[in-house]
Amino acid sequence: LALAQAGRMSKASEHLNELLKDQRGDGADISEAYVEGYFATFRFDLGLPLLNAWQADFPDDPQPHVYYGLFYEHFDNWPEAAECYRRAHALAPGRLDIVLRLGNLLVRMHEYQEAADCFERCLASRPDDPDIRCGWAKCLSALGKTETARSVIARVLESRPDYEDGWLAMAQIEWGDGHNEEAQRYLQRYCGKHPTDIEARYLYAQVLQSLHRSEDAAAEFEFVAEAREQMTRIRPLL
Repeated sequence: LALAQAGRMSKASEHLNELLKDQRGDGADISEAYVEGYFATFRFDLGLPLLNAWQADFPDDPQPHVYYGLFYEHFDNWPEAAECYRRAHALAPGRLDIVLRLGNLLVRMHEYQEAADCFERCLASRPDDPDIRCGWAKCLSALGKTETARSVIARVLESRPDYEDGWLAMAQIEWGDGHNEEAQRYLQRYCGKHPTDIEARYLYAQVLQSLHRSEDAAAEFEFVAEAREQMTRIRPLL
């Protein structure tokens, strides 16, 4: 199982049939370890049948639905992924990790009110979690509650000034309010740490363009266009 969880599937696969024949009450753990390993190494053709069997054998287990959600999310089928996370949550209402995963996905889907509800449920148990507070602030900003969102992120950065997701969230808020120089300052720091974040680089390009730094903006736009072109080649390869 450790080999599978570490993604060393060439070695782990040798033991799969043996483990499934003699599960000793560990069927769910065996399935999860191998599904995780196959998904981590992009062997969805091998992981998905095992996931289907896991879900059929353990219909009350929420975890298979989490992995279905990961599968659909990986291929940008966000509505189907969200439904999987909702099914998982229905089976395990107390699992905040599922609620948080759903909330983050709903932000990407621009379903901000439902996402905000998810983050607020999580905040009730983990009020100081910066990831939860940051996600909640993004929703507040999108729902027009900009000053509240700014205050939430400012408090996060006050206690954790090196929290990089906070830099990005604050940059988005400043950009939305037309404070381009402040947005540029946060984005420069964030993109320096996350140079392959396409969406952040695109926002950075827009901010630079608004500051009349045309040459710098053009370089950012060029990077984003190249990266998106490469990403389209990944789908058929997967």
